[in-house]
Amino acid sequence: MLRFLTLLGFVLLGLAACTQTERTRSEVAESINEDKAAAREHMDTGNYDVAVEILRPHVGDRVRDPQVHKMLGECYWRLGDYAQATTSYENALRIDYSNSDTHLSLGEMLMEMGKIGRALTELGLAVQFGERAPLPYYNYGLALYRFGRVDDALAQWETAYQIDPANPDYSAALAMGYTGRDDVKALEHFERAAAFGAADVNFFNNYGLLLMKTGHLVRAGAQFNYALAIEPENESVTFNFATLEMRSGEYTRAAKRLEALYRLDEIDHRYRVYLAKSYVETRNYNGSVELLEEWVEAQDPASKDLCAPGLDEAFSILAMSYRGLGDLSRAGNTMQRAIELAPRNVIHLINYGVMLAENGNIEAAKAQWERALELEPENALARQNLSATAQ
Repeated sequence: MLRFLTLLGFVLLGLAACTQTERTRSEVAESINEDKAAAREHMDTGNYDVAVEILRPHVGDRVRDPQVHKMLGECYWRLGDYAQATTSYENALRIDYSNSDTHLSLGEMLMEMGKIGRALTELGLAVQFGERAPLPYYNYGLALYRFGRVDDALAQWETAYQIDPANPDYSAALAMGYTGRDDVKALEHFERAAAFGAADVNFFNNYGLLLMKTGHLVRAGAQFNYALAIEPENESVTFNFATLEMRSGEYTRAAKRLEALYRLDEIDHRYRVYLAKSYVETRNYNGSVELLEEWVEAQDPASKDLCAPGLDEAFSILAMSYRGLGDLSRAGNTMQRAIELAPRNVIHLINYGVMLAENGNIEAAKAQWERALELEPENALARQNLSATAQ
């Protein structure tokens, strides 16, 4: 009997200990949930450092909560501590590997870090575990696009768009993906994105560029105006607006924008060269010469560093400046240098022919226009100039 009572007492004590353990776990879990809610409030107001202090004590708790690690990952990311953020996200995935949101957040951060290869892996897993949620497809598409896999990116964005066709981000992404491949479809998606509320600077700028490319100049100007209303000092939008105004023949307006850009950055050759071009069109030939004369001589003709406009265009603009000042000899010599750099540029050939004709060298001028027609048989200006010399 005594033995029986002793065993019974042992069993009862064991049950009491179990009950106490379960109660402790429940209390810990409740404490974690309360602190997660408090941390989220701080995160929503940008106080990530405070949120870290709230969450960090729970990392070693017996209750393994992947959300604590995920939230810490977000906090460290926003605080710029990528190493700690990566560790936190990886800890969350060790507990719950199939969590699409954690893979998605880690992938987004890796994209920001420029680690596109690993970002692709994480975002692919976010799609895999996402149960047809559109956001993973969208972000996976962004990573693929930055990796140069445009066709694959379009496939992801098409899926996101099919799931949620009213989301302007998905239409805007498709618009960018189709730009240069199918501009008609790209315009349709830009219009759809605008209808659903797309309204950031990059959207207006990219929409304006495609409208300008496809000849919708007035509508393009409206998009650039929308963008500048948000960010009046945005250099990229200002430059694009200036190029639009030059294309529309509004060279005085373009010159004002380009002058402002040139004052901000004399290194960017685009501002210098196009400002000089706007000066030629407004007959400020001395201003153009001042910008280009010494600058072109300081450039290495063999260098491939200059994107459009190239050095040949700078020589061409300088040549037209000399022509405007009446120095036809220097104009012709300078245009020859432009042609040496870009021998298949039809505009250079036509303008050189005009300078030769003005110097009385008609046969040499005709040779330039004939060469232009060999390169571009439908060029009306070259044909018109040849017809004029035949009369």
